[in-house]
Amino acid sequence: TVEVFENPIASFGFDDVCLGQTAIFNASSSLLGNDTITNYWYVNNDTLVGDTVTVYFNGPNNYQVDLVAITENGCSDTISQQFTVFNNPTANFTITETCMDDPVLFNNTTASISAFTQFGWYYNNQLLDTTMDLSYIFNTPGSNTMTLVAVDSFSATVFCDDTISFNFFVHDYPVLAYTADSLVCEDIPFVFTNQSFVSTNEPLVY
Repeated sequence: TVEVFENPIASFGFDDVCLGQTAIFNASSSLLGNDTITNYWYVNNDTLVGDTVTVYFNGPNNYQVDLVAITENGCSDTISQQFTVFNNPTANFTITETCMDDPVLFNNTTASISAFTQFGWYYNNQLLDTTMDLSYIFNTPGSNTMTLVAVDSFSATVFCDDTISFNFFVHDYPVLAYTADSLVCEDIPFVFTNQSFVSTNEPLVY
């Protein structure tokens, strides 16, 4: 009597990831019979065993993932798929400080952007704009913080992002004031006393 055993059907699912995230691979290999299936993974120069495995990749790239499904009787099937690790943007910007009621310029210098990169400028946890660069008028002097969020949307499930915040200062205009003698005797100099000030206590230059 010759017994012929059925071959399994190797199958697995995954979501692409961003650099720094751990990839999860889920086997869904199937077999009509009752034989036990063992799933062997060959990925990132490593061999793993299990129905679900996690893998960390050190760099953005396209990687091949191989799954071999083997039954207890030695029958097997192999499937290969391409897996992508996407690079994250590196959020960054410069600031040109100004006085109150004048536009403060925020120049976006984010690196590793793509055609999919979107931006969000946040002040006091409120979204101000989604432009590449930002020009914004502040009507209150003092210290502030601006946050830039850069997001790459590569698919419905893959969003690679980076966030950076910088402090900046909105300068107030000085108030010019002085006192002076109103009457003095001949040959005695007038005395002028400077009382100029600025609300932010910044040093004044004359």
